[in-house]
Formats: sequence, C-alpha cells, structure tokens
Amino acid sequence: MPRKRQRVLVLWLTAAWLAWAGWYVALGAARSAVTIVDDSGDPVTDVEVLLDGDVIGVTDGSGRVEIDWRGNTPQFDLSASGFRPAWFEPRPGEYVVEIEPYVLTGRVTDPEGNPVAGVSVRSGTAAAVSNRSGEFEVVGGEPGRVVAFVPAWTEGAWEWDGSPGAVEIGVEPLVIKAAHVGGLVAGDPARWSQMLDLADSSELNGVMLDLKDEAGVVYYDSEVDLARTSGAVSVEFDLAELARTVRERELYLIGRIVSFQDPIVANQRPDLAVTVDGAVYTKRGQSFLDPTDPVAREYALSLAVEACGLGLDEVQFDYIRFPDGYPAEAVFDGPVDEESRVETIRSFLAEARSRLRPLGCAVAADVFGFTTTALDDGGIGQKWDVIAAELDVVSPMLYPSHYGAGWYSYDDPSEFPGGVVSQALQDGLARLETTTVVRPWLQDFSYDAGQVREQIDVAESLGLGWMLWNAASDVTVGALR
Repeated sequence: MPRKRQRVLVLWLTAAWLAWAGWYVALGAARSAVTIVDDSGDPVTDVEVLLDGDVIGVTDGSGRVEIDWRGNTPQFDLSASGFRPAWFEPRPGEYVVEIEPYVLTGRVTDPEGNPVAGVSVRSGTAAAVSNRSGEFEVVGGEPGRVVAFVPAWTEGAWEWDGSPGAVEIGVEPLVIKAAHVGGLVAGDPARWSQMLDLADSSELNGVMLDLKDEAGVVYYDSEVDLARTSGAVSVEFDLAELARTVRERELYLIGRIVSFQDPIVANQRPDLAVTVDGAVYTKRGQSFLDPTDPVAREYALSLAVEACGLGLDEVQFDYIRFPDGYPAEAVFDGPVDEESRVETIRSFLAEARSRLRPLGCAVAADVFGFTTTALDDGGIGQKWDVIAAELDVVSPMLYPSHYGAGWYSYDDPSEFPGGVVSQALQDGLARLETTTVVRPWLQDFSYDAGQVREQIDVAESLGLGWMLWNAASDVTVGALR
C-alpha cells in the first residue's frame, strides 16, 4: 500500500477510535489504551494493571493494554516482575506510562579486597556477570535473596530490600584438599570405601577422580562416540551414583581427564595423532593426539561436558600440552611455533570454559611445575600467565624429584621439598594477574610423612589448597591432620 494511503487510513482509524471513545465517555464510561515502557522506552510485557487489588488487564507483546473505567478518575496500580511498583490515573485515549526497573549495582571482591571477575550475580530471574574490575549491574531483579556464584569459590548470598545504591559482595576461593583416586580404585568397593573413610577422618574435603587416564582408558559408561568406537571405555563405576555418594559426604568432586596423551585413540585413529614418517610418534611409551586437530580437541571437550552433567564440581584437564621434545619432522594439522602452541592450548581451555561454566562446573588444568617460574612455553604450549587467565583453577605439578640440579639453587631439589614448593608457588603467585585459584599438586611418592607434610604446610601458609599425587592412590595417611 502506498505510504500516502497508509497515512490516510491511520488518520481515519485514529479519528474513528477517538470518536467512539468520546461516545463511550458520554455514556459515563471511558476507555484507555496504555503502552507500558521501561526507562529505555522499550515495551514491557506481562505488566498487570490492578484496580483495588483486582487484575483488570495485562500488557501484550507490544506492552499495550486496554482498560475501561467509569465515574471519577480511579488510580490504577502496575505490577511487573523486575520493576518497582507504579501507579497512574487514566485518561481517555492512547498514551504511554513508564515504569522503573529494579537495578542492583555493586562490586565483587576477594578477602584482600581485590576485584573478582566472572562472578554471576543473580536476583530473581535476572543476572549479570562481574567485569575485570569486579563491578556488576543487575537490571530487572527482585527484592529478596541475591546469590553470587563463581565456580571454585564460596557462594555469596544476602537479602536485598530493593533499595538503590552500590553493594560490596565478598567471596572466597574454596580451599580444597584432595587426594588422587585412580579409576580402578574407585571401581573397587573396598578401596573406594577406604578413600571415603579417610576423607571423613582427616582434613581431606575433596576427591580427585580419574575419568580418563594416561592409558587412554575412560572409566565410566561414556556415550561419547570416539570413546566407544576406539574401545577406550572400560566401565569401573557409575559416575552419577559416585557423584551422589560424594555429595552426601559433603566432599568436592574433581574429575580428571587426560586430554592429549592417549595411546588408545592415537593407535586406533592415527589421523588424529602426532606422527613422524607416517607412524604414530611415541616417546617414553607416550603417544599424543594432535592438540591442533579439531576432532582430537572435541574428544576431550565432549567427555568433559558429559561428565559435568553427571554431577562433578570441577573438570580438571591434564596433559593439555604438546609432546615434549618432539622432533622437527613431527606432523601436526596446524602451526607449531611457540606463539601458535600457546594459542592452541589457550583456545582449548577458553572453549572448555565457555561450555562448562554454564553447566556449573569449574574448569581446571594441570601444568608442569617449571611453568610457574619459566617465561617461555617450554616447547609444549604451557605458558603460566596465559593458561591461568582462562581457568578457574590452575594446578602446577610441584614434584621436587622432577626438578633438575640447580633449580632454585639446590644441587638436589628432591632433598628440599618445602623449599622447592615454596619458591615455585611464590614465583607463580607473583606472576598471576587474575583471581584464578591456585591449587598445586604435591608429591606423595618416594617421600615419608614428614616430607609430604612439609609441602602441605607451605601451600597452606600461602592460603592455598592442595592435591596429593600418588599414581597408585596410596595416600600417606600419616601426613594428614
């Protein structure tokens, strides 16, 4: 229809509506067509119009509602989720009424007053995420309980009366103390019961469980296609049931997924593996999937999403790296200069975070101990500050026996477990520019109880949690309080 004819039709309809409204008023009644908008001028749907407490109309998808009234001009009340109560006195015809949303602003900080980014602050059905400065603005919330949540941190909650003004919310990182539980151990009722009893009787408050280990074995009944077609699935436990048991004990459950070190899939699918001269590259019995291969990356991510949905608190990616010391002729899908290696690992973890955080799982990763001090990527794509910025939890593997002579000025670092852990952690914390939680792996093999405790005491003196690594899950009970 031509624009001129459209305008004529609109004018005719408006005149007809006004003429009818005038006739309606002459009979002692009136009709109003009201459009309810917010403070930005956008229409608000589902606003209830009340007269003496009774709902007489609700705004439609365009924020519009028609109401009839008689006699003296009444007062109509407006009620809508996320908006302050409002009222208006009607008049015949069409007009607009603005209502004001509830707005909660503030800042999230840690116990030292540092801003905490990435915290979801929820009020009613509305939510916002704190920025790098810890600041947030929730528009359209509701007076009542407000919850601040970020994985791997304590949950903050308080009652809000709806009043304006900025608030300061304090949250604290969870201090988790856990021991490694292998898949076969979790599948053995007697040993699994022993591990739970140890947590009940000691300072342990978490379980670090292998879901997929260095051998490439997936220990729960995964539905991920590549896990099944490659023969990787060897069911030892019901993950959902195990998670319920852990939750009943009020323990924190971490699921460890070995990502790129995977001899099962590498040999079943050489097209996904790092190869040399057409054969799967193997060193010290380790075979790696290509971290630059999209299918190899998706395998670990799919397992993580699946496992998170079965009740984990945290997914911990291990072996998120390139094979160390690979030869120049090794074949990868993508570029492998240092910048590319670092970006490959960073982008993998960023993708993991984007998928897992909405499901409520913290995203963690294990890194070599040297990364807390070294400024390069060690040839494997692990750069401390870059990786930490993408994680909720970063766990350097601080095994003193793995440091060579000369590290931290020790001829034999293994003889100084406390000193090595202390210097490594202090180096790492000094370089950390985010509020990422640091929870180190500590050596629980080839040491006596006193040496294990020495490492624990160092971590705790810095306000950190810790995890004990023993490949066979033989925890040094004497080291625990």
